Amino acid sequence: MFIGEKPSLYFKKHPEKKSLGNYNTDTPADKFFREYIKKFFEVAYATDMVKQEGLPEANFKTEWYKEPLYKDVLSTEIKKLKPKAIGLMSKKVEELFNSEFPEYRKIATYISHPAYIVRYGKKSRWDQEFYDLKLLSNI
Repeated sequence: MFIGEKPSLYFKKHPEKKSLGNYNTDTPADKFFREYIKKFFEVAYATDMVKQEGLPEANFKTEWYKEPLYKDVLSTEIKKLKPKAIGLMSKKVEELFNSEFPEYRKIATYISHPAYIVRYGKKSRWDQEFYDLKLLSNI
C-alpha cells in the first residue's frame, strides 16, 4: 500500500482525466511510479491521506484535521486491505501517519514521492527505498 498527501493538482488543469485517479495519469512521475510497482510488487494500492483536492499550497495537516472523515476512510482502507507494508510518500505523510496510526509503524516506511524522484533525477534512490519496502512486506 502506498499513501500520499492528497489528490494531485494535475486534475485542476486536466479535469477530463480525473476519473483515472491519482497515480494513474500519463505524467512522467505517475508512469515511473507504476514501473517501480511492477518491478517490485505483484499488486499494490495507492491512496492519499486527504481525500479531496485542497487549495494549492494549503497546509496538509490543516486540511487533514479539518475533516475527521479522512481518518475514518483511511482507517477503513487499511483494515480492509490488510497491507503487509505501507510506503509513506513524503516526510509530511510519514510524520502525520505515524502520529495518527501508531499501530502500523512496524509495517510503514518512508519513500520519496514520485514527483520528487522524477523532477530531481533521484531515480536510483527508489531502488533502495522500494527494496526496503519489499523486505518489509516479506516479514
